Amino acid sequence: MKLKILFAASFAFYKLNVTAQPAYPPAPVKNVKVAVVLQDPPIPSQNGMRFHELFNWSDPLILVENLRDSLNGVSHGVLNYSIDYIYDDTLFFERMGGVLLTRDSFASLLLEPGWTTLHSSEQSGNSSFDYNMMIDYHNLCAKRDSNLINEVWVYGPPINGSWESCMAGSNAFWINGPVITGTTCSDLLPIMGLNYERGLDMAMHSYGHRVENTMLHVYGRWSYTAANPNNWERFSSYDAVWPDSAHCGNVHFPPNALNDYEVANTNFTTTYADQWLNYPVLTGNQRSINCTEWNCDAEGELGHLSWWYRHFPYFDCTNPNDLKLNNWWHYVVDYNEAVATQNAFNNNSVSCNLLSVEDLNYSKDIILSPNPFTTQTSFALGKEVKNACLKIYNIFGQEIKEMKNITGQKINLNRENLSNGIYFYKLMLENRVIATGKLIAE
Repeated sequence: MKLKILFAASFAFYKLNVTAQPAYPPAPVKNVKVAVVLQDPPIPSQNGMRFHELFNWSDPLILVENLRDSLNGVSHGVLNYSIDYIYDDTLFFERMGGVLLTRDSFASLLLEPGWTTLHSSEQSGNSSFDYNMMIDYHNLCAKRDSNLINEVWVYGPPINGSWESCMAGSNAFWINGPVITGTTCSDLLPIMGLNYERGLDMAMHSYGHRVENTMLHVYGRWSYTAANPNNWERFSSYDAVWPDSAHCGNVHFPPNALNDYEVANTNFTTTYADQWLNYPVLTGNQRSINCTEWNCDAEGELGHLSWWYRHFPYFDCTNPNDLKLNNWWHYVVDYNEAVATQNAFNNNSVSCNLLSVEDLNYSKDIILSPNPFTTQTSFALGKEVKNACLKIYNIFGQEIKEMKNITGQKINLNRENLSNGIYFYKLMLENRVIATGKLIAE
């Protein structure tokens, strides 16, 4: 959708204005099939307790579901992650001194105060994760090349030797970890290395570095001092490098940040962040924001990361200015297919359809009032809808409320069980997204 978000100073209403530029619809949904390699086996010396139970860490299966749902939500639904394989391994793929750790030996190392041996081995380069063994053991290259999976999530204990993310396959590239060589993979196979000692916020953080490195590969440069900045450099800019001209920031630096990890920074800065909800048309006024945009530190990094991901371009077609896809998510989850899609648009072998005038009329001048709200808020639409659907998401991207079969030009939303906080809505008509925006319950 080609929409510009405007905020009243008092947040008394939330208005969506359609500009005169062509409007691009959301990109088609991309199914992303995941193989989960679960490194959480029962420990013989601990009466069969699993690692997460022994150390009172998060259940990795719950983390997997939360990560899947969050990525689907923050991508505005253009990604449809599914968990297609779960390998509940009884062996580890970490080697120390070239020898595979067993369940009991790894548990004993984690029971050691300060994890001294694990840290020392990691820092000396004496430990590593055997990616080739894992890939062969689970036949992952064959599954990827047969399109049975798109990527792998390894969920293991801390200090298990894996990288946050890496890639195997022909012409693989750095995505925050080295290329895995010596495999039979033809297509690209991204592999996430996740840790169930940590929560969903750290999984989203690790995924964010994969996003950053993929976009560096797409644009071939990431410099804040370039004379002619590319769109990735614009998107990821923050106050310390572009004072009072920031856009959306990056994983470590919110747009108002002067230092690393300032997700609770209450200082205001002027940004162009709203323009990215209107991509690829980067026009419009700046707006002053601070950490209240993502609930400051109420959810740790997760609030900021969810805000950041929601500004990531997710639209159809290519940008006529740089000929890259308007849907950057496609590059992240299937780079080869994304490049083929990009080329098909650019050589006109695939047509690019803009939003219809009818769809624009639906979303034109939507007024949401009051916002923030306490008991009920109302959407005043630019045109009557029939059999529409309104979905509400929390800041993690998880769907928490749905209203179906909506007819009329006004929608009343009762608060019911919504707790205080920031929410996002998506208004859909015949499986088309015709409006998105933000709600604040207080």
